[in-house]
Amino acid sequence: MEVFIRHQNKNKNKNKNKRKEEAVNFFIEHKTNSYISHSEIISGRAKSTTEWSENFADILSAELDEDDCNLITIEDIHNKIIGIAILRIYRKYLIIEDMIVDGSLRGMSLGKKLMDFIHNFAAEQKVKALFLESGITNDKAHSFFERNGFEKVSVTYIKSLPDN
Repeated sequence: MEVFIRHQNKNKNKNKNKRKEEAVNFFIEHKTNSYISHSEIISGRAKSTTEWSENFADILSAELDEDDCNLITIEDIHNKIIGIAILRIYRKYLIIEDMIVDGSLRGMSLGKKLMDFIHNFAAEQKVKALFLESGITNDKAHSFFERNGFEKVSVTYIKSLPDN
């Protein structure tokens, strides 16, 4: 399958708002509860480990407008988004905040192509390491990350407080 991977540079992309909206819609269409990790809760994208926020689209859209946010898209020959990654660089580390590939296209090495692009981008930025987090039940993603050289370095816990 022929695909194109693009870094959606906010300053040069004439169709940035349309592309951002398409990326947000893609994320909404392809997210599952297994995807929820602590950063989705902290950012307000999710209410809990099992429930997404009703304001998810607005929250993600605002995040994509932030200066340090890098949106990477993988697209088919018709420019339809079939995968996305959201990256940030913090000090000398690249954080893969999100990475989703269309579930109906998994097994076609699209995730690998996207990850290779991210690795090359990280090398260009001269980062020391890449970090990511994943929902605790997202086992297929965990296997994918480990096959791509990532190792588990921590486990995150949450204790919700009543009425707060």
